[in-house]
Amino acid sequence: KYPTDYVSCRDVASMNLEVWREEESKDLQQCGSPRPIKNGDFIFSSKSGKLTALYSCYHGFTLEGAAEIFCEGDRWSDGPPRCA
Repeated sequence: KYPTDYVSCRDVASMNLEVWREEESKDLQQCGSPRPIKNGDFIFSSKSGKLTALYSCYHGFTLEGAAEIFCEGDRWSDGPPRCA
């Protein structure tokens, strides 16, 4: 009925995930979150010490515009790209 190495959720020891909680960066506090895009998403990264938003499109859509924008001062270097 179940694989021999099956472990029920009841039998898995709980973990303290507090150490994985991320603090909001100073850059993100200054620039705010970048705008979301329709038919795509972004992740945060750091490039040359700058907070970066890396955009990508969902399968079947093509990115138009810059895939990366940077937090500079108190604003993002550019508007978000578009997924067409």
